[in-house]
Amino acid sequence: MQEFYQQLNIWVTKISFQIWSYMLFILFAAGFWLSLRTGFIQFRRLGDSFKLMFAGLMGRRSKIKREGDISPFAALSTALAATVGNGNIGGVATALFTGGPGAIFWMWVCGSVGMATKFSEALLGVMYRENILMAESLVDLCITLRMVLKMPPLPGFWRLFLLFVVPLPPFLAPAI
Repeated sequence: MQEFYQQLNIWVTKISFQIWSYMLFILFAAGFWLSLRTGFIQFRRLGDSFKLMFAGLMGRRSKIKREGDISPFAALSTALAATVGNGNIGGVATALFTGGPGAIFWMWVCGSVGMATKFSEALLGVMYRENILMAESLVDLCITLRMVLKMPPLPGFWRLFLLFVVPLPPFLAPAI
């Protein structure tokens, strides 16, 4: 049994190295390309985003209040809560310990490029959301990809596969 675990460890290490050696470059290149396509929106509109985000906290709310609206600060808090977790906090400490101060610079660079990726993802989600009920809308990665790529609904095997790969509530599986 010990030999099996050693072989498994060697195999997983090889596969991990192959995947992440290319994946980091692909993710950074995609984020940089999206930054170029959006005109570096993460820097250009930073002041406007802070104004909108803190407008609710300063008492300058919109005069028109629609049902189901949330404040920009609440939307940002929800998005950050879904994105940043204990793994990221531990990852920063580990990167600082193993990589030194240079790791902080590369985290800032990758984070700024990642902002364009997150903006593009949110923009596609808003553009291709589906209305479930009168007041509720659904934004899901699988549904967005299906609508952007104009794909038919996936066969049963791929639905099952995506349930294990992409976190998705089981009751939404027929929507894929």
